[in-house]
Order: sequence, then C-alpha cells, then structure tokens
Amino acid sequence: APTLPEYLVNSKAIDPLHRGSHGPYKDNLCFFRCLATHYGRSSKNLEVATEVHFQTFLVEKGGTKEEFHGVTLGMLDGLEKLFQLNIYVYSLQPNDAETDGETGYFAELVRRPLSRHKDTMYLNLYQS
Repeated sequence: APTLPEYLVNSKAIDPLHRGSHGPYKDNLCFFRCLATHYGRSSKNLEVATEVHFQTFLVEKGGTKEEFHGVTLGMLDGLEKLFQLNIYVYSLQPNDAETDGETGYFAELVRRPLSRHKDTMYLNLYQS
C-alpha cells in the first residue's frame, strides 16, 4: 500500500484509513474498509466487517485472498451490483500554488456511477 501524502492524512474531509492498530495497512483491502465505514463501522474497529465484505466479494467473483491485488476502477460496476450502492470516485489534488496564489485542494471527479441504487458511497482515489 502506498504511503499517503500529508494533505490526505491531515484532511478534515477524508478519513484516510491508512493505518490500523497494528500499523499501516499492507493488504490492498482499502475498498472493503471504506465499505465497512460507509455502513457505520468505526475506523478503529474495521477488521471484522472488512473481512466479511471481502469474503462476500471472493464468493461472488471467485479467487483467493492471495490472488487478490486490490480493486480497480474497472471492477466498480460489479461491486455496485454486489453491494447495491452507487460509487462515486474523486481524487483530491493540491492546487498549483504558482497559479492559484494560495495552497488548497480540489476534488477531481474520476468516476460517476451509471447505476441508480438508494445508497451512495464516495471514495477518494490516490495513486502513487
């Protein structure tokens, strides 16, 4: 898992979910942690719910934990159907201080759902 930049770790708008009680996460289950927090789990008590959602995914899609390398944008249509929710993906980016004259951030829309479920989850995409 990539190390997140300070502007994401310290953001008041984003829960970075980058580390648990045993240190930084290294298992590529960030989507399922986001799903667990979306359904009301505390970021301090995520592991059981994360594993339940991940196992639901594995049963539906097949494969093993060892074969899993993370969720890609191309997998989100299937995940929306499986978990019955709309998934928006944004990428929080720092403003260009030279052109904007001040430091700040903006959210770039990366993906808009085509589905129409009653529930909606918003994710931030960070690529190192």
